[in-house]
Amino acid sequence: AIVGGLSLVWHRLVGRRGSPGTVGGYAFRLTTPVVLLFLVTYARQFANEQINHSRDVAVVTSLISTSIIWLCLATAFWIVTKLIVEWLIASPRISDDSVDAHLFRMLGKVVSAVGAFTLVFVGLDRIGVPTIGIGLGAGVLGLAAALAATSTLENLLGGITVFVDKPFAVDDVIIIGDDLGVVENIGPRSTRIRKFDDTRVTMPNSDISRAKITNLTERRDILFKHVIGVRYETTVEQLERIVAAIDTQLRAHYMVLDETDFPRVYVVGFGASSIDIDIRAHVATEDRHV
Repeated sequence: AIVGGLSLVWHRLVGRRGSPGTVGGYAFRLTTPVVLLFLVTYARQFANEQINHSRDVAVVTSLISTSIIWLCLATAFWIVTKLIVEWLIASPRISDDSVDAHLFRMLGKVVSAVGAFTLVFVGLDRIGVPTIGIGLGAGVLGLAAALAATSTLENLLGGITVFVDKPFAVDDVIIIGDDLGVVENIGPRSTRIRKFDDTRVTMPNSDISRAKITNLTERRDILFKHVIGVRYETTVEQLERIVAAIDTQLRAHYMVLDETDFPRVYVVGFGASSIDIDIRAHVATEDRHV
């Protein structure tokens, strides 16, 4: 009772400090299982050496203390894994919204869950619980859950593919199918895209891993294409001056790349009510709004 009371007081005074999901928050949360582990170990040693209990009392005391110790170890492993992940993401080389950050968090969840589950299994074995039957039962339940959640597993594997291949990152402008927008979030199950009409599209990662993706942010420059029309009354000399003036203005612009075949200004045909002039140039920017 004393150990439980002291641990509860410590958790309320210290364990809840810090912002949730941050390095500091996880560090404060880690102190609770550490303090509880220290108190339980000391209490068991005190009971063995000073009280010298025996028989059923000794068995129950050992059972409770051993269970708490291994539960504390599992909880501490869970928190330490998340703390390490957030510490790595907090480094200047990794952005909080980047694909690497999401990949680290997803791997951290898997590692923390597997490690904590393994420590709980070891603890059950130490207190005499037959873990073989539990393991077989957990395997059967896991297989049944996997068969029932096929789409979820497909999305999870698709998310891993997105994280590894990195076809896009958060804030990239991409085209997936008929959807054009900005990537807002890349999760383990789905990816959210904000379209330019301010609607948000949530796409399963399994569909994204099989789709054709066009990343407009990754282009090195933008191809400017435009067709202007002049009246049919325009003479050949006037057309030549117009084409030359447009070409000169384009080449003089500081953002237009002066290349062998670009800028390109040509009379391309006769429209329904105008003579059409096709203008093409490479603009040195990634922003299509510039």
